[in-house]
Amino acid sequence: KASSSTGAGGMLGEEAAADDRVWIAHPTIDGDWLPARVIARHADNTVSVRSDDRSVEVEQKAEDLFLSNTLPEEGMQDMQKLNYLHEPALLHNLSHRFARDHVYTYTGKICISINPFNWDVSTPLYTQERLLSYRGAEVEVNDPHVYAIAERAYTAILKRNAHAGGSNQSILVSGESGAGKTEAVKIMMGFLAKVSGKGAANTVAERVMESNPLLEAFGNARTLRNDNSSRFGKFIELQFDASSKMCGACIHIYLLEKTRVTGQQLGERNYHAFYQLLAGSDEDARARLQLKPPEAYAYVSKSGCLTIAGVDDAKDYARVCTAMRTIGLSAEEVVGSWALVSAVLALSNLHFEPDPTKDGAARVCDDARQWLGAAAAAAGCESADDLSAALCTRQICARDEWYTVRLTVEQAGDSRDALAKALYGRLFDWLVARANASICPDEGFDGGEEEEEGKAQAEAGGFIGILDIFGFESFQTNSFEQLCINYANEALQAQFNAYVFRQQQAEYETEGVPWQRVDFSDNAQVLTMIEDKRAGLLTLLDEECMLGQGTVGGFFTKLKDAQSKCPNFKVPRIARDTLEFTIEHYAGPVTYDLEGFLEKNNDTLHPDLVQLMQGSSFPLLSSFFGNATGSDDKQAQKKGARKKMETVSSRFRAQLHGLTEEIAITGIHYVRCIKPNASASASAFEHTLVANQLQYAGVLEAIRISRAAYPHRMPHARFVAAFAALHAVETGGKRLRARGGGKGKATADAGKRAADEEADRATSSLMLQTLLPGQQGGLGYWHAQSKVFFRPRVHEKLTLRLRHALGGAALVVQACSRARSARKTFLLTKKGAQVAQRLVRGFLARREFHRRQAARVLQAAVRRRQARTRFVAGRVAAVCAQRVARGWLARKLCKTLVETRAQAMIGAHWRRYTQQRYFHELRFAVVKAQGLLRTKRAVAKYLRRLKDAKARGLFEFQLSKLREKLVAEGDSRSDLENKNRELQEEIERASAVREALDAQKAQVDELAEQLRASNEAAAKESAVRARQEREHEQVIVKLRMERDAAKKAAVGHLREERLDKMKEEQKRMYLTHEGELKELRAMLAQARRELRAVQKERDELFTQDRVKTCQLEDIKAEMRELGQYAGAGAAARTKARPPKVAPPLGSPEYLMATEASRRATRGVGTYVPKPRAPGGPRHFRHLTEMRISEDCVHAVSITPDKSRIVTASDDKRVRVWDITTGLCEHSWEYESTPRALATDSLHVYAGFGDASIVKYDVGSWEATSFASGHAFTVYVLLFAKGAPLVGERHATPMVSGAGDGELRVFDAAACTLVHALRGHNAAVKALAAVHGAPLGASVMLSGGDDGEVRVWEMATWTCLHALTGRGSGINSIVSLGASAPTADKPACVRVACASDDGYIYSYEYQKEAGWGECAAVSAHKDVVWALGSISGLIVSASEDKLIRVWPASTPPPWECMETLTGHGDAVCCLAVTQNHVFSASSDGMLHMWKLV
Repeated sequence: KASSSTGAGGMLGEEAAADDRVWIAHPTIDGDWLPARVIARHADNTVSVRSDDRSVEVEQKAEDLFLSNTLPEEGMQDMQKLNYLHEPALLHNLSHRFARDHVYTYTGKICISINPFNWDVSTPLYTQERLLSYRGAEVEVNDPHVYAIAERAYTAILKRNAHAGGSNQSILVSGESGAGKTEAVKIMMGFLAKVSGKGAANTVAERVMESNPLLEAFGNARTLRNDNSSRFGKFIELQFDASSKMCGACIHIYLLEKTRVTGQQLGERNYHAFYQLLAGSDEDARARLQLKPPEAYAYVSKSGCLTIAGVDDAKDYARVCTAMRTIGLSAEEVVGSWALVSAVLALSNLHFEPDPTKDGAARVCDDARQWLGAAAAAAGCESADDLSAALCTRQICARDEWYTVRLTVEQAGDSRDALAKALYGRLFDWLVARANASICPDEGFDGGEEEEEGKAQAEAGGFIGILDIFGFESFQTNSFEQLCINYANEALQAQFNAYVFRQQQAEYETEGVPWQRVDFSDNAQVLTMIEDKRAGLLTLLDEECMLGQGTVGGFFTKLKDAQSKCPNFKVPRIARDTLEFTIEHYAGPVTYDLEGFLEKNNDTLHPDLVQLMQGSSFPLLSSFFGNATGSDDKQAQKKGARKKMETVSSRFRAQLHGLTEEIAITGIHYVRCIKPNASASASAFEHTLVANQLQYAGVLEAIRISRAAYPHRMPHARFVAAFAALHAVETGGKRLRARGGGKGKATADAGKRAADEEADRATSSLMLQTLLPGQQGGLGYWHAQSKVFFRPRVHEKLTLRLRHALGGAALVVQACSRARSARKTFLLTKKGAQVAQRLVRGFLARREFHRRQAARVLQAAVRRRQARTRFVAGRVAAVCAQRVARGWLARKLCKTLVETRAQAMIGAHWRRYTQQRYFHELRFAVVKAQGLLRTKRAVAKYLRRLKDAKARGLFEFQLSKLREKLVAEGDSRSDLENKNRELQEEIERASAVREALDAQKAQVDELAEQLRASNEAAAKESAVRARQEREHEQVIVKLRMERDAAKKAAVGHLREERLDKMKEEQKRMYLTHEGELKELRAMLAQARRELRAVQKERDELFTQDRVKTCQLEDIKAEMRELGQYAGAGAAARTKARPPKVAPPLGSPEYLMATEASRRATRGVGTYVPKPRAPGGPRHFRHLTEMRISEDCVHAVSITPDKSRIVTASDDKRVRVWDITTGLCEHSWEYESTPRALATDSLHVYAGFGDASIVKYDVGSWEATSFASGHAFTVYVLLFAKGAPLVGERHATPMVSGAGDGELRVFDAAACTLVHALRGHNAAVKALAAVHGAPLGASVMLSGGDDGEVRVWEMATWTCLHALTGRGSGINSIVSLGASAPTADKPACVRVACASDDGYIYSYEYQKEAGWGECAAVSAHKDVVWALGSISGLIVSASEDKLIRVWPASTPPPWECMETLTGHGDAVCCLAVTQNHVFSASSDGMLHMWKLV
């Protein structure tokens, strides 16, 4: 494969020798190569080769092997300078440079860019210093870089504007997805913007760069190969004015992949814009556009990939909106653009079903109607039915009449997808046009028809075009998009081959080498097969699309008949389910599936949908489809047969021809982007993948063309330097030296450089005549102006001869070196022998001297022995005498020590006895202190639980009262209406009486008329008769007046009196009931507002993180404090140290020392109390706080051993906490809220909102549930100490109080009911057992929400007294104990009650006077939830988050002694031990206080 693509350069040839370095093909991995070494040569011109790792050993022909280059440390920057240029040499050099973080490498004028996938490598390559270093520099001076390519193009523009022979330039960037094409384009644009000057040029460049996020959002998507793959091609023309300043730009777009809008492969994503809109839009936009999560839309969720690791779609949405505003889009246009995106999303959820009433025609499913409305609203349609009709029907004209054709479900789905693709495609084209209008203010550069002024400016200043085009694609399934992409790559490859061919021809002409035709791989047949105007693939496809009934099968048949003789076109010999054909491209064969070719090539939208979009209420959308009316569209459809249809392929072919023609008249520069591996790893280099990309990019073909006639070319200076040693060996003369070459010569004097080059040319000519006689003139080489051109295998032969010559010289050098080494070894051996002789002679002389010396020593030893014998005899006698004397002294000393030890033991026993007694006393005190602490915590828990229960009970009670008042109001309204009806009846009766009186008046008038008639008849009678008649008339008048007066008195008085009374009564009742109703409504509204405020405050408090990091440290510090308390006295007595005496317990010095140790363990912020004088008032010190729940804590209790805290909270959990460590040991979750806790010696009891009671065993913590018999929540539990024992176990009875107002007495051990007491009219919230001498027998007090306190005799469980309260509910009762009699006052027992009005009421009992109220203390500004008694003090907890301390030893009224703060919410419950108070609040926090 390599020889066919790279020519004969670098072949081993006949001169192969052992130890030659070669490359061999990997036996299992296609396209990979292994470094190897020749180990033997055979007579049949074959050699044996073994890989360096000794894994492969093969025998091959010598001419089939490729020689290996010796690379510099950093690799070869220009691979055309390699001695052996073939595929493994290229891969080896690229891999060598990639391992050393070199991204760019030249191959002649082609820049190869390898994506490093590592920002640590990329960042230093693009600094401002690096950018400026390439400005105006020669290509050979700096390392390879795309900056150099951009600088070369900009230099040509400068020459053009200076009339020095330059021309317009083009930079072609290609590569597969993920190779870094887009980034390379950005880098070169940034370089050109920087070097082209300041001012407007930078503004244009900034706008061009700002358009990138916009184009990437709407044109890029995640694919299987790249997370940000460009799904379109673009050609950016950067325009320069006559002064070479950047003055504008124009972006040309090619072949947007519209099919991605409606479908993607598994693991891919749709275009980024969809996900950015769904992730970054605010609440107003989401409500306006009716947006849902991405999972709800079919177009973006069916591929299974919704997010990209490391990509924040919300932030990208903000960047895209900023880019829209930067290119000049108004706020309405931005909103309209995103509305169209939402319309496409809504269209994706339109589903169709057969309509049984219309012969199975398509209709929108019922569950998709909301999406139909959303799509219609986003598209500006008048109604959703218009959109539904346009999607499900089609208007057809036949014989000047229009018919409505109903579509099938499949056809309706195709119409929906076509509309979605059309909307998105035209939106993308409009955004590109607006971007061009922004970055190119002159209309001559808007991408349309150029005006004269624009042409003049472009021709005056020129342009640099940067092409970012999609690379060659070959997938498992290839469709119409891949055909167009590969067609574009074929056209560009043909232009690339022609460019390389012209470059090769120019080099031959420049060097004076005779020109001859170079054969290279020409892809003209493939291009002709695709774009031929008569029988080309695209032509046949357009013809089939223009037919009304065109099919894929017909197109396949025509294509097969037309291209049957083309060698690059193949069809499967065996028929398959799908229609496929294969094209042999320059990069390899690709098989295309014809499914969907016609639809994708047409890419047309039905006139009904076009007309609907033209009538959109959004001007932006209607402008996309023109402003023609419906009648115009119908006329256009009638004439559609005569109008030539423009297809995707014809439009793309025209664009591609225009692009290639424009590039052909410019200076071309190539950047080939390579993806080193498929996993985006920063260290992996996959040779097979890179080799395929080099093949696709045409790099190997370019090398083969450039090395076809003369594979190896070397400058004269480099040839002299390389083969001077061979010339010296073969001629036996002096080694020649090169005078030119090297980078440093670039700035030398031009005349001296020319002289050096001429000298090197003469030297190389002399050497070639000697080394290759008779091969000049093109037979073996050509001696050109600046280079030496070698025929195939000539350079390899010279290299092998050089190796052999250097090998012979190396043998001579090795012989001389070995002789020198042997001489040196001999001299060292001789010198060693002489030294050995001297040492032996010295040894013999010393041995004789030592023998004589030994004789003298022996004599001295004999004399010494004799003297020692005499000395030993005398010493034995002296030792015997000393032993006797020392024994007598030791016995005397032992007797003295025994007596002293007995005295010490007696003293020790006495001291141990005294210390042990002190320890027991101290331990008893510590245990008592612990008990008080645990009791305090239990009380705090109970009070906190009680608070919430009381609040709920109070609210329920108030709610029931309001309901009763509402019922009474309804009754009163009914009574008022009844009375109103009675009054109406009375009015009707009065009207009837009035009508009767009117009738009587009429009768009287009639009688008067008759009488008047009779009087007129008797007018002639006598005067007496006349006088009698006048008198009679007067009597009648008087009677009439009396009658009228009586009538008025009877009727008017009755009616007016009744009406006035009814009005007054109605007004009074209305005002009374209206006031009560307003009052009730106000109370109900206030209660609701308070409830909402409490809920809101609780929700806000729950969001705060109140977990204290010093919780465990506080508890440990407290335990250390208790340990110090226990051991202080013992340590003081055991170690009597007069200079340092421990401070007394309870003294200010002791408190300061203890708090200092706690401060060191807890950290900054620990509260240290002020030192108080001995004997001063006691006060509470805050020890610690801990979170025990996220909700309100209703009750806290301390276990009998004072080691654990039991809590009941609003999260329906009962928890057990270890006081020492602060850790939760047990937790139970229930369906109802625990509200009450009580403990005895062996068990803990909990009351719940469902009226049940649960018993917990303190040893095993096993839970046993039993029913209490109550109808409502159990609010309080109490062990009635002093009451008669109950049950077989003779246990203390337990009393429960509940929301039904009942008290029940239980045998807690057996979980059975003993008594049921009816005591209150509302919930019972408080219980307390009271003892004292004045009482005679123990009693129990109960308090409830009805404000009453009842006294119960526990012997018979009967109510003795009912103490009427002040109307506020009682939440807690605590006994203050009995007081001794005084001269002024007899002995009494006092109790304190906490109420809802913030007061503490004190009741006292005297033997003679009985129970009576003593005083009321205004304790808090809000509800008092709990009370506790500790060491003669009262502790109150309230809704106002405060804990206050009151003196209980004196009669009320009291004054507050101390206020404890620290809770963040209402303090609900308290638990009290001997010296400690535990308080819990509604925010779930538990605080511990110590009385000191």
